[in-house]
This record gives sequence, C-alpha cells and structure tokens, in this order.
Amino acid sequence: MNQKGSERRGTGLGWAGALRASCLMAWMMTLMLAGTAHALSPGQQAAAEQAAQAAKPAAAPMLKSELQQFLVTVEKGETVFKPVGEVKPGDLIEYRAVYTNVGKAAVSEVVVDLPIPEATEYQPRTARPAGVLAAVVGRNFAPEPLMRDAANGKKEPVPYAEYRRLRWVIGKIAPGAKTTVTMRVRVAEGVAEQTAQAKK
Repeated sequence: MNQKGSERRGTGLGWAGALRASCLMAWMMTLMLAGTAHALSPGQQAAAEQAAQAAKPAAAPMLKSELQQFLVTVEKGETVFKPVGEVKPGDLIEYRAVYTNVGKAAVSEVVVDLPIPEATEYQPRTARPAGVLAAVVGRNFAPEPLMRDAANGKKEPVPYAEYRRLRWVIGKIAPGAKTTVTMRVRVAEGVAEQTAQAKK
C-alpha cells in the first residue's frame, strides 16, 4: 500500500483540511501519559490533562506522534487507501494516530484520546485496536456500543452520530516501539463538497 503524500501540509486546505486540523488540534491536547485507565468525569478529565501537560517537561521518555488521514474506497473488490484530496458527503475517512517511543526508557500508562471531527459520524466497530472506549459530549467514557436510559425506563443504544471522542488504554510502549490507533468516520450528508488542495 502506497502511503506517500498521506499527510497534507500548508494552509488554505478547505473543508477537508479544516476537518483534519480540527481533529489534530484536539488530538494533540488529549494524549495523556498519566494513569487514566478508568472512566473520568469532565472535571477529572480536564485535571488529568493539565497534570499530564505539566509533567511533560520533566519526563525523560518521549513519544513522537503523527496523525494521518486516508480516503477509503473499494476498487475491484479490494479496499484502497488514498491521500485525502476532495471530500464530499458520504466519503469514508480513516484516521491513523501513530505513536513512536523515541526515548531510551519505556513509556507506561499511555492513554490516547482521538476526537471525532464535527460533520462526521464514527462508523461502528471500526476502531482499532479493539476494546475502545467512547463518549458523547458531557458524558464519561464507556465501552462501545454506548447505552443510555430510554423514556420507557429501559436501556437503548446511543446513536453513533452522537459519538464525539474515542479512547484507547495503550499501557506500555517499549523504547523504539510504536503503536497505531485507527478509526473510520463518514462525512455527513449536507456538507458542501470542497477541495483540500493548498491554494496556489
């Protein structure tokens, strides 16, 4: 699989570029290296993120991170991954966050959050590795599929369109090792087609 040119650079990227930038900014803020393997309330999560950010300068181990995005298509019966150029309603996009330990010591208790960009819908059971946790706005993380109380007093599944964040409890990453988390989202209907190519 050819992945060259998979990461878009520059400014003026249009809607797709804005989608990636929005995901990237939030994703960079939610890589946590503190022990947060349990579900957190919004207040606890914010405190954990602040503590992780404050601890980074003193931490000897280092993680190098990269966020990639691909347009997923099927050609002649095979799944094909292409760099994201133009996006339109119904397109399937795969996000890959790659973490490499470039330090000389293992990094422990790694927890990764990946936000689901606005105007996209997370596709059921596409998160890898398995065992992902998910959350909607203002709620704690819980295993997929999310459930909620229905009007009749029973439980009902939360629509996937309401999912806004995924979390993986990675654990330990050895020196020189890397780990990758992925998810797929579909561009929502009603979003105007735009180009992600840099303006010349």
